[in-house]
Amino acid sequence: MRYTNPKVRLPTVEIHPPGLTHAFHPYAAKFHPSVPCGLLTRFARPGDKVLDPFVGSGTTLVEALAHGCYAVGVDIHPLAVLASRVKTTLLSEAERAEVLSIGKWADSLAEALDANGNRGLFPAKIDPNALPRNIPEFDNRDHWFTKTAQDDLGILRAKILKVKNLRVRDFLWLAMSVVVLRSSRQDSETRYKAIDRLYLVGSALKAFATRVATMLDGMNEFCTSVDPSLSSRVFNEDIRERGEWFSEGPFDLVITSPPYANSYDYYLYHKQRMNWIGLDFRLAKDREIGSRLEFSSHKIPIEKFFDDMTKAFANVASTLAVGGRCVVVQGDSRVAGVMYSGEDTVRRVTNNSGLIVEDVQSMDLALTSKTFNPQFAVSGKKEHVVVLRRRDM
Repeated sequence: MRYTNPKVRLPTVEIHPPGLTHAFHPYAAKFHPSVPCGLLTRFARPGDKVLDPFVGSGTTLVEALAHGCYAVGVDIHPLAVLASRVKTTLLSEAERAEVLSIGKWADSLAEALDANGNRGLFPAKIDPNALPRNIPEFDNRDHWFTKTAQDDLGILRAKILKVKNLRVRDFLWLAMSVVVLRSSRQDSETRYKAIDRLYLVGSALKAFATRVATMLDGMNEFCTSVDPSLSSRVFNEDIRERGEWFSEGPFDLVITSPPYANSYDYYLYHKQRMNWIGLDFRLAKDREIGSRLEFSSHKIPIEKFFDDMTKAFANVASTLAVGGRCVVVQGDSRVAGVMYSGEDTVRRVTNNSGLIVEDVQSMDLALTSKTFNPQFAVSGKKEHVVVLRRRDM
């Protein structure tokens, strides 16, 4: 790791409880919580307003709230927005109790459907065909899910749709989202290929109950760690445009990790989840910045990525408060056989935005990200933490 400015050090510390709501949902290439935590420790004060314009699963927002700051996030992906919103919404005791009751319902139903016995809330003899189901129609459903898995997920979906409290419903949707992939034939979070996988009746319901319990533990910890007077807002918008999010500024601090060109297709790997929980993956498919769909499949020139990022950071820079800083974590990318430095990318796309580079730290990308499919790994790639400030400071 190198420091170009010895006066600015970027600590990575753990000053908040390490769990909170961070582990609610898997999301490729997300921050380790210590990164935004350390940056907040260095650059933010309680009461500041923090923006993450590529919010992903909301790690920055969770840490900002725990640090005593107001938090705003923007992302074009509906699932990212759902995850970030759920992770930063303080549920009341009554709401947590409702979530717990539905988790117990799912656990008891899984036991009732399982050959090991019929215990809990359900009678000894239960007719699975009598249970209400809501199974959505979508392309290749039978290819990705067995009939048994569809039945179980349909029962779960029907139950969640009856929940009237939207905050509780969103919490349950996120828990179900995790379970969907495990109940499908999709190989993994980073491999969109169908494989033979044994699905046992009741498995999705049991996994859902376990996920709900784990998430409630995190939510309980979060509720005791965050000042309830603080707020967080998450917008399902395109950061290249000045939408509703723009009126939330000015921001005292921006912490973000933008997409790396040609690295991942977020819409694709979460597609089956969104099919089940009522989100439209097409909203992001053709608008995703830096996707493999653009640069590997459609062979779009790299200039498209630079143009998109320039538009995004022009908007971000214009909402930065006097004295504010923008910290960007950007990895190297390979497009059409050419390696592009993440540091150079940040310098290029912020060159005319009114921001100047104050400090850079670089590290081996293999040491910071183990989520991506190994077949996409490229030796020598680095990740860069670039600190920018307003030129008028």
